[in-house]
Amino acid sequence: MILLVAGLLMSAPSAAATPAPSFADVSRRAASAREANRLPEAIRLYRQGVRLRPRWDEGWWYLATLLYDGDRYGDAREAFRRFLGLKPDAGPAWALRGLCDFRVGDYAGALEHIEKGMQLGMTGNPDILKVARYHEALLLVRAGQFELATHPLTLLARGEAESAGLVDAIGLMMLRMPLFPADVPEAKRDLVRRAGRAGYLHLARKGEEAAKAFSDLVAAFPTEPWVHYAYGVSLLSSDTAKGLAELRRETEIQPDAVYPHLEIAFELLRQADNEGAKAAGERAVALAPGLFAAHNALGRALVELGEVERGTTELETAARAGLHAGRSRRRRGAGARHLHRAGPQAPRATRRAGRRGAGRQGAAALRRWAAVAVALPSAAIIVGARAAPEARPAKPVFVDVTASAGLHGGISKVASRDWNLVETMGGGGGFVDYDQDGRLDIYLVSYSLEPQADGRVPRDALYRNNGDGTFTDVTARAGLGGPMRGMGLAVGDYDNDGDLDLFVCHYLDIDPDTPLPCQMIGDRPFCSIDKLRGAKSALYRNDGGRFTEVGAAAGIAIDGGKGLGVVAADLDADGRIDLFQANDTAPNFLFKNRGDGTFAETGLTADVAFDAAGRARGAMGVDVDDYDQDGRLDLVVTNFTHQGYSLFRNLGGGAFRDMARETGLVEPSLPLSGFGVRFLDEDDDGWPDLVVANGHSRTRARPSAWPPRIGHRRWRGRWRDAASPWATSTTTATWMCCSSVWASRRGCCATTVATATTGSACTSKARAATATAWGPWYA
Repeated sequence: MILLVAGLLMSAPSAAATPAPSFADVSRRAASAREANRLPEAIRLYRQGVRLRPRWDEGWWYLATLLYDGDRYGDAREAFRRFLGLKPDAGPAWALRGLCDFRVGDYAGALEHIEKGMQLGMTGNPDILKVARYHEALLLVRAGQFELATHPLTLLARGEAESAGLVDAIGLMMLRMPLFPADVPEAKRDLVRRAGRAGYLHLARKGEEAAKAFSDLVAAFPTEPWVHYAYGVSLLSSDTAKGLAELRRETEIQPDAVYPHLEIAFELLRQADNEGAKAAGERAVALAPGLFAAHNALGRALVELGEVERGTTELETAARAGLHAGRSRRRRGAGARHLHRAGPQAPRATRRAGRRGAGRQGAAALRRWAAVAVALPSAAIIVGARAAPEARPAKPVFVDVTASAGLHGGISKVASRDWNLVETMGGGGGFVDYDQDGRLDIYLVSYSLEPQADGRVPRDALYRNNGDGTFTDVTARAGLGGPMRGMGLAVGDYDNDGDLDLFVCHYLDIDPDTPLPCQMIGDRPFCSIDKLRGAKSALYRNDGGRFTEVGAAAGIAIDGGKGLGVVAADLDADGRIDLFQANDTAPNFLFKNRGDGTFAETGLTADVAFDAAGRARGAMGVDVDDYDQDGRLDLVVTNFTHQGYSLFRNLGGGAFRDMARETGLVEPSLPLSGFGVRFLDEDDDGWPDLVVANGHSRTRARPSAWPPRIGHRRWRGRWRDAASPWATSTTTATWMCCSSVWASRRGCCATTVATATTGSACTSKARAATATAWGPWYA
């Protein structure tokens, strides 16, 4: 019997083991199935692929997106989680994960993840950006964060056609109803829809249609809360008296609602009706004692009425409340980008949320100077109608505290020859919390190498903030102070180690014994900058408060540059700080951060080095912002006379395109020579405007008669020259080539530092009586 069984076993055909599929075969078949739209097969194969190779990021991405497209949001959320464990800087993946959270009812997680995706950027993904922005607004409305919801809704209204979902979201925001559109009670649907349509038309800047829609809304719902308020806010820019009447009608309907009183207070401040503003501000404070905008309005009214002590107390209260609100905003990450930026004329203190030192710098400025809180939210429900208004004092007053602050070692002698511009330019400077103690320190960039009367040669200097209004020179202790002709300063954590590093661009390498290529044309000196040799720039790595110059090792100390301006920003949305240097008569530099402590110069391939004809321009000022609101950071560069400004739109993938001519920026800038430029939303319409400080090099050093200019961005994508409250001729006794300002668009200029062609660095602070003045300030 045993032999029989053995024989049967021997005679049975052997079952060959099926070989396990290889990863290469599975990945190939998965891609083929996906491209052929065989989604169930593709999902199965991608699942098999990530089991074979768990760190296959491409596999997790395609698996997650296929599951999302198949409405399998729970599974997609887990796949996105696994992908983000491998690629944590992928903004679109964070946004899609947030959309999955939304679908499964995890609204807190949805808001957190969508906003993280928005923070990291949506390069090359405009459709995801649009959907994420809409859901961000829905979540903010449901959470009762109506003021924060206005920004994404404004951008959507200006970029998208009218739709039921968008109209409903705007209606809920205007009526301050913390609901999703699907949860609106049937009895309120007509109200929400009509309010939303009026708001949409207003945000889309369809003025006549919006006015009629609002008028019909008020007539149909005369006693409904927030209807008169929304209508009143929409009228303030065109019919102030009627707008105030509508706001007062809202206070009759809702006596205990703070925002109508607050909006009235701000409007009366604008009209210099300080007694009325005081009464409205006191009512707002009584209704909402924790709301910093209420203390802001009251404090400013009191200051204008001469009640300085009480007014200062209210402004200090506003500052403390604003710090809490600002930290809450940073925790949510609303609209924040990984960005440090500074320019040739005015290196700006960090605005990068979520990085060490950024929040503390803003907090320190507010604590020290009792400024109005940063990022003051609008009392208005409709962004674009008018954000929280402020009174603009005619003559802001500053007090020079340079000597008492301990800033010394200025320059009294700048040139030994003929006072040509190349000898007399002032350097840059900026605020930076280099030691992370929560206080803003000052770094000054020296341009002059002219020996002073005491035998000292000017050098860069670092002043540590002592916390009592004074500073201590710690230049040598920090390992700084090299003698170079520096111009611009940018601050950023380029190596992502948690502390702030310094990038200083240098201009010219002038031999004091060699004649300058300058000549007199009439009574004006002209220097051929293209005949002068440029100087290599420097990168100072911060190692716990002491700096090491690593420019050569990092690849940024290269020949061929004549740096006048610099910005530090994450231009390719990879989570690392890149550097852009504006060069005078030389190709601009774009240093891409490789992530290993080194940079690659990509100006030529990124199409930012030359003009359209392949010529280097006299680039001077530079700043960075998302001017077209597509989720990518763009660059503006101001150039020499007759060259026109440059507006480099970020196309993603490391490429840019100069849009200055298409957007109407070239023609008005041709007669100008722009030394400094800043993006800011000067008119509160949700779009960045441009402020440019102009000068001219074909004059002997003297106060510049070229006023600053503001360019407003039109909603159809073009710029127009706009009258500026700052556009007056300079009357100071020194020519300020560079200045640095720590200021808030919605607060006071807490302090300003400027470097001049002669004299010491000037530090000034605003007096209490003008603590509510608008920024930016020009030294």
